[in-house]
Amino acid sequence: MRKVLVIDLDGTLFSVNTFHFWIKFLILNAFKQFNILLFIKIIFSCSLRLFRLISHSKMKFLILNATKNLSTIDNYKFVKSILQFTNDLSKFIEDDSYEIKILATAAPMSYASIVSDIYNFSSCIATENPIDKLSWKENLKEVKKDNVLLYLNQFNINKIDVLITDHFDDLPLMQHSLNTILVAPTSSTIAYLKKEAIPFTIF
Repeated sequence: MRKVLVIDLDGTLFSVNTFHFWIKFLILNAFKQFNILLFIKIIFSCSLRLFRLISHSKMKFLILNATKNLSTIDNYKFVKSILQFTNDLSKFIEDDSYEIKILATAAPMSYASIVSDIYNFSSCIATENPIDKLSWKENLKEVKKDNVLLYLNQFNINKIDVLITDHFDDLPLMQHSLNTILVAPTSSTIAYLKKEAIPFTIF
C-alpha cells in the first residue's frame, strides 16, 4: 500500500499563522492600490471578529468572499514574503518512501496551493473560496479529516502513515493516522492528546 504523509501548514510547516499575515498583506495591498472598498471590507470583518461579534470562521468567509474574484492580489508575492518562517521539515517532505504527500490546512487555497507547489506536495487540501454561504465550509477539524480521507479514497487508502501538526484541532486526523508528530506543541495540546490517549512524538 502506498505510504501517506500529511502535513499541516500554520504552526507546522510554517511557524506562524499565515492567515493573519495574509490579512495584513491584503490590507496593505488594498491601501497601495487605492481599493477603498476592499480595505473597508477587510477592516470591518476583522473588527467584528475583534469584538467577538462573529466567529473566526465567519471572518474568514467574509474575507475570502471579498477577495475571490480579484486579480490584483499577488499571492505569489505573499508566499515569497513568508518563506522565511518555514520550519525545516525536509526530512519528511523529501523522503521518497512517501508516495502521497498532502498539505492539509485551514488556510485559504488561494495561497496554500502555491506553498504546496513550492514544496512538491502531491496535493493541497485547503479552504476553498466560497461559492455560496450555505455550502462553504472551513477546512478544519472534522471537515479537514473528511476531505483528506475523501482524497485518499480514490487510491483505496483509509489510513495516514504519518501526520505532522502542531495542534489538537487535528485530533480527527490523528485518529486515522498510524503516527502523529507534533511540531512546537503547546502544553495544552500535549495535555489534550494524553487525555485522549493519542500516541505522539515531538519533532
